[in-house]
Amino acid sequence: MNSRTPIGSKPSPCNLLEYRCSTSLIPRESSALVNTRIDWKEIPEVHVFKADIPGLKKEEVKVEIEDDRVLQISGERNVEKEDKNDRWHRVDRGSGKFLRRFRLPENAKMDQVKASMENGVLTVTVAEGNEEG
Repeated sequence: MNSRTPIGSKPSPCNLLEYRCSTSLIPRESSALVNTRIDWKEIPEVHVFKADIPGLKKEEVKVEIEDDRVLQISGERNVEKEDKNDRWHRVDRGSGKFLRRFRLPENAKMDQVKASMENGVLTVTVAEGNEEG
């Protein structure tokens, strides 16, 4: 499956935002958190976003709504402080910043956004209304 946009077709606004965020705002040396995986599903009357962000406290994660219906999820895991007597054998856990943005549909209710975090999983819900009115 080719992930490129065919010539002559319009790219998804979500993909454009994702590309801009992943290439210009986040340093490449930030490892695992840069690639924070987020699922987005739509069920009747609500959009649900789930992000795996183990090891972060809810105070270290920001959920914001920007102008033009953009949901922004960001955070940072700091590098563990080292003592000069520490002798590290392996460092696999990532540190650094992450930022993901999603353009919400026209019928999303910006005043009905809820976020919760449990067992390293952030869940954001955004209610939606009728498109007719």
